[in-house]
Amino acid sequence: MTSHAYIGAVTYTRTSFNHLFCAPNKIWEYSGAAVPMISDDLPGLQVVAAGGAGVCVDFQDSKALMSSLLHIDVQLER
Repeated sequence: MTSHAYIGAVTYTRTSFNHLFCAPNKIWEYSGAAVPMISDDLPGLQVVAAGGAGVCVDFQDSKALMSSLLHIDVQLER
């Protein structure tokens, strides 16, 4: 169940325009369950950060990904 998730991951590859400019259903599902998200830093996923629902990050950058996970973890503890 999505409502039991601690952090949601929304990841797409940069292989097509559909992936670059998508607004996937997972964003709707995670936000409906108040689950913070980490999403790829793609144009169609910028709504995650803009809406305060999580952060956008390059999933290929392991340090940035870890930093984002820790940032969300700290925010959840408040």
